[in-house]
Amino acid sequence: MLEHVRISANLQQHIEWLQKDINLEFDEIILHNVNKEQQQFIEVFGEKVIPALT
Repeated sequence: MLEHVRISANLQQHIEWLQKDINLEFDEIILHNVNKEQQQFIEVFGEKVIPALT
């Protein structure tokens, strides 16, 4: 599964993966969180991950 799905609780790891994806010029990137804490996921990515990509 790890060959096909990126799994990590490390925010820096997600930033690095997403930065590589942005550099590949994808038309769309979809983030999927399987945790039940959806609001927390949105808040954390909005505060920590997304700003690091701009």
